Amino acid sequence: TLKELHLGENDLLTLDEGTFDNLQNLEYLELDLSGNRITSLPVDIFQGCAALQKLNLANNYITELPSGSVEILRELRELHIENNRIEILPSNLFLNVTEIMLVYMHDNLIESLPSRLFRSCQDLQIVDLHNN
Repeated sequence: TLKELHLGENDLLTLDEGTFDNLQNLEYLELDLSGNRITSLPVDIFQGCAALQKLNLANNYITELPSGSVEILRELRELHIENNRIEILPSNLFLNVTEIMLVYMHDNLIESLPSRLFRSCQDLQIVDLHNN
C-alpha cells in the first residue's frame, strides 16, 4: 500500500479531479512544488486520501483553496501552503480538521483571516503567517 507520494519539482500545471482517488492509506502527500506551477485545485482533489497526515502545497502559484478541499482531511496534522498567491481562506477550511497542529501560510497575499477559521483545531501549536 502506498504510504508516501512525492511529486515535487515536476513542472506540474494542474491536478485533475480524481487524481488521488483510492489512496485511503496515503499518509504523506508531498507537493512541495518549488518547480511546479499549480494555480488551482479541484474541490474534491483529496477526497480519496482519508488517512493523509501531512500535505505540502508550498511553492506554487495557488490563488485559493476551494471550500471543502481540506476540511475532509480529518487526520491532517500538518499543512504547508506557504509561498503561493493565496489571498482569501474559506472560513470552513479547518472545520473537521480537529487534529491539525502545524499550519504554514507565510509568503502569500492573505490580508485577513476568517474569525472562526481555527475554531475546531484543538491541537493547534503553530500558525506561521509572516510576510503576508
